[in-house]
Amino acid sequence: EMTSSLVGSEMCIRDSINSDGVNSFYSKNLTKKEAHHKKKAVLKIRRFLRRGSKTVFQLSNGSYVSGSKKLVGILK
Repeated sequence: EMTSSLVGSEMCIRDSINSDGVNSFYSKNLTKKEAHHKKKAVLKIRRFLRRGSKTVFQLSNGSYVSGSKKLVGILK
């Protein structure tokens, strides 16, 4: 199952063309911006959520980040 395999994994911010990094949010609806993470930052995943058709990761500090594959990648 994808959910259990991602818990405890590390995620890296991709070096994509239009991305200066990603924002983390207080809310799982990706509202109320908390912080900005620069390209190539490594973040630890606590939980994996589905919000309709979107994937959202909860980080170890409790904030939430979009799971868009254009913005983030999973490190094994």
